[in-house]
Amino acid sequence: MEYSDLRKLVTELFKDEWINKKAGLLELNLKKDEMRFFLDDSKKMMLNFLHDFIQDNGFEKPEPIIEKTLFSKKYLLLGRIDAIHNSRDPPLLIDYKTSKSKELTDDYKRQLGIYAFLYKENYNTIPDVGIHFLKFQNGLQKFSINEEYMDNIKTLVLNIHSKTQLENIKNYPCICGWCDKNFKTTGPGI
Repeated sequence: MEYSDLRKLVTELFKDEWINKKAGLLELNLKKDEMRFFLDDSKKMMLNFLHDFIQDNGFEKPEPIIEKTLFSKKYLLLGRIDAIHNSRDPPLLIDYKTSKSKELTDDYKRQLGIYAFLYKENYNTIPDVGIHFLKFQNGLQKFSINEEYMDNIKTLVLNIHSKTQLENIKNYPCICGWCDKNFKTTGPGI
């Protein structure tokens, strides 16, 4: 199938699904221009994904495992990975983002590190990891994980566990300043 025909087919399928979900979308109480923005933005992300899928010869590769939950009983850690491409060596773990920027922030790197840590705990292999930024063509940004980074993730997890042993939320006051300004913490138990 020609790429232009495939784009048209995907666009039509997307429009059909948007119409099928119209009742749920209307419950969001968005203004007309907001709804149009999300329609156009979603279509753009889908077409970017299609572009990247075609560029990567996606039809010629085995399907990835989608939305796989990995758990470590030893470290009481859980992660839900958007896509795992096990046909690669090493496997590639991907998280999809709808961010306005392709910046691989420290938070994203930490998330990818946790996924790699969980994958290694479950399968004894350090995978490749990346964020696929859907608002951009060629949106896959890989991040290199090594043993040292994995050790840092392990230390981070153990440190968080050591600081979160109490059950009363008052023992964990927020010090960011943003919460006090934007959320009122009133009511019983808060």
